Amino acid sequence: MFQSIDKKIQEQLNLWNFDAVEISYEEKLYLLENEYVDFLFQIGKFEKLYSFLKVFQETPAWWEMTEISKDYVFFSFRKKLLQAVQFDFKNICFEKRYLACYILNSKISKQELNGKFCHELFYASIVCMENNKYKWGAYKEACGVISTAYYIKKSIDYFFYTTNDDFLDRMQDYMFILQDFMKQNFYGASICYEQIGFLLKKKKLNIIYAMPKPNIAVLVTGAIRGKKWFESLKFLKDQVVDPLNADIFLFSWNKKMLWPSIRNRSNWVYRRIPEIYNNIPEQIKNFNEFTKCFPNVYNKLSEDLSIPFSKDELEQLNVFFNDIYLEDEKSFIAYHQKYGELNNLHKMLYGRKIAFELMEKYEKRVSKKYDFVLIVRPDLDYPRIDSAMLEKINIGNVIATHELWPHHKEVLDYFFMGNREVIKKICDIWDAIQDTRLDFFRDSFRKDFHAQEALHKWLVFNNIKPIEPHFAYNVNVARSISSKSICFPNLQDELQKDILNLKKQDYSSDIIEQNIRFFSDVVQFYGQVNVCENDLLDRSRFYSAKARVKNHLAYKLGQAMIMCSKSIFGYLKMPYILNEVYKKHQVEVNEYNEKIKTMTFLKIPSMECCEDYKEALKEKECLTYRLGEELIKANKSKYKLGYINFFISIYKSVKKFNSYQSKSNSK
Repeated sequence: MFQSIDKKIQEQLNLWNFDAVEISYEEKLYLLENEYVDFLFQIGKFEKLYSFLKVFQETPAWWEMTEISKDYVFFSFRKKLLQAVQFDFKNICFEKRYLACYILNSKISKQELNGKFCHELFYASIVCMENNKYKWGAYKEACGVISTAYYIKKSIDYFFYTTNDDFLDRMQDYMFILQDFMKQNFYGASICYEQIGFLLKKKKLNIIYAMPKPNIAVLVTGAIRGKKWFESLKFLKDQVVDPLNADIFLFSWNKKMLWPSIRNRSNWVYRRIPEIYNNIPEQIKNFNEFTKCFPNVYNKLSEDLSIPFSKDELEQLNVFFNDIYLEDEKSFIAYHQKYGELNNLHKMLYGRKIAFELMEKYEKRVSKKYDFVLIVRPDLDYPRIDSAMLEKINIGNVIATHELWPHHKEVLDYFFMGNREVIKKICDIWDAIQDTRLDFFRDSFRKDFHAQEALHKWLVFNNIKPIEPHFAYNVNVARSISSKSICFPNLQDELQKDILNLKKQDYSSDIIEQNIRFFSDVVQFYGQVNVCENDLLDRSRFYSAKARVKNHLAYKLGQAMIMCSKSIFGYLKMPYILNEVYKKHQVEVNEYNEKIKTMTFLKIPSMECCEDYKEALKEKECLTYRLGEELIKANKSKYKLGYINFFISIYKSVKKFNSYQSKSNSK
């Protein structure tokens, strides 16, 4: 094989970058004339070689260092070269491979090359196959010369953008030889092999879809956010699902998110509220300053605020989707923490994997196979997508978007559209980041893990090419239906504490006023309707059925009776206190009912949805609850005669309770 003493030229030869090799030789011609002449001769650049040699009146000193000089004296070679340039090959003993490259160059320059001729020339002059020659030996011999590499590279480049079936149908000969070149560590051979694979997949190895009405599935994955989450899903259906006549599947968590955490989100204001970003005080724009100046506010905003779906909402989801899977987020974290630290991006990759498996189960259930699959988020507003986009998709392609600098090693995660096999491979990344054999995914379970960067690596590793959608930069996260309807927590107490600390640190009144005004602007941006109220969004009252039992009127009345029964004076005040407890409870109930008329998203889900439901049932059997329950029954009875049974029941309940207490103490 042709070799150069120049390291950079040899690197280009290994890449089969023959144009660059030619330029490099011309830049260093005074040092490498002998190599340059041999190179031009072996790749069939006869005109250029003759133009270079014809100026010499005598045999140049470097001629004896050429490979050509072993067979020809200088002037005899130049004469035969002129004859070849004139396409007179009579009595010329040049190697067939060199002549083949010359003919190839001539045909390419005149745009006259066709696939059939190209292959016949390759077979007769590059491989030099003769009837009495051993086939494998002929091909192996061809793998030892630069002319073969040049012929393959130039012909592939020429036919790459054409639809010449004659050329594609004869690719097997090229692939056999490229295999041997790859074994010799010629990276250019690998590139050519990939080009052939691309052409074959594009032109010859297409998947036949059920056109013009292919089967399409839309996988909706991720957290459901905001009080208008169902409006967001309906918009998604109108814009994406219905135009594609697609089936739709959901993976999410078993709670809807009213406020998503800003923990470690240095760009949280720009991401959530870009309209007011330019007016942010420095103490908030600088994330480190923000966490230092407003630790209480930051901690409050760093908590996800989620509530379970009600039975009605679950029914809505089941009707809306072909199938759904809602997982308990705490259980997911508890189980997968064995791998390391988790962030929201791990959850995103996991959700896609589960959504695809959900779709696969549905396929088996209804005996159906999807041709194309989309991955979208439930909290974004997408432009209208129709079947015309499917025409861009081929094997190894996916409609997705590379990110720009400084995130240039990433692929945006909000939209994927491809054939079923490619999307399956993308969803398999969740398994891949757990595969310790994949060195580029080592240490993926850490807090600063970037799923978008992992996606970029995974697509490259699997030779999947992203095709940018026409709406790549028109999906505004901050202005989606869901994002605009998230609930900004009530920060009144936390803000007061942090402002007090700022005053103690001698911050000027102007700076403090600017920061207060910022939070006022945020509240105004989200609107008063969206602002989470502490009494309605107290975490324990949403997450704990046991706490909600203690908020029942029966429990409150029982608690008041027990407190009053500790003294004679308490007994005397009991009727008044019980009446106050009842009136206060009714006010709370009325306020709640009024608020959920306009803020239906704050409706408290049934206790059956709470994790401690069984404990709550036990709490309803306690003495406190039973006392209040009996009092309510007595008060509702006709002529209040139920009070007779009430006192009897109290006596029995107290006796039973005291007996239980004495047994517990004796143990």
